[in-house]
Amino acid sequence: IIFEQKDIYKPTLFEILVLRIVRGRCVEIGFSPDARYLLVTSKSSTDPTYIFYDLRERRLLPIPRGARKYLTTSFAFTASDRIIGLHPTDPQKSAILSVPAFETIQDSALMRGNLDATSGGGYLLVRPAATFAVGLVDPLKGMVVLANRAPALDVNEQFLLAEMAGGELGLYSFGKKDGIEKKELRVLAAG
Repeated sequence: IIFEQKDIYKPTLFEILVLRIVRGRCVEIGFSPDARYLLVTSKSSTDPTYIFYDLRERRLLPIPRGARKYLTTSFAFTASDRIIGLHPTDPQKSAILSVPAFETIQDSALMRGNLDATSGGGYLLVRPAATFAVGLVDPLKGMVVLANRAPALDVNEQFLLAEMAGGELGLYSFGKKDGIEKKELRVLAAG
C-alpha cells in the first residue's frame, strides 16, 4: 500500500438521501493526467475531507483554505498542472486553479453538474448539462461547445467520440481551430 487513510467520509442520513435524489457523488476522486497527484475530497457538510497526495514524492501536500471551496462540489484535472473546481453555491464563480499551489489562474463560469476531464484538449464534461445528459465545456471561455442527449462523449486534440441514436458511436474530426467537422469519419456499431 502506497497510501492509506481510513474513514475519510461518514455521510449523514440526510446527505445520503440528498445525494441519491440528485445522483451526486459522496466523494470526488481524481488523478492528474501525468499520474503524479491524487486528489480526494468528501462532500460532508459538517466535516469535509481534503487529501492531496504527491505520488512521486509519496507525501501529503497542503490545500490552501481559500481553494477548498472549489474542490468539494466537483472538480476535474484539465492538465497535469491545472484543475477546475466548481464553486459550491454559484457555478458562475468557478475557477481554474494551478497545481500544486492551488492559486487561481482564471475565473470560469460553469453550470451546476458533475465535472469530468476529457481525454485531451483542455475541455471539460459536465453531467448533466441543462436538459442534455452531457455538455462539452471550454473552461477558458466558460461556454458549452456542444451537448449530447446520450451520456457517452469524449474528445482529445483531434477527435470527438459521441454516442448516437441507436447505440452507435460516431467518431468526428475535432479541434479548437476548426470546431467539429460535419463529415462523419466512422460509425462504430455498439455491442
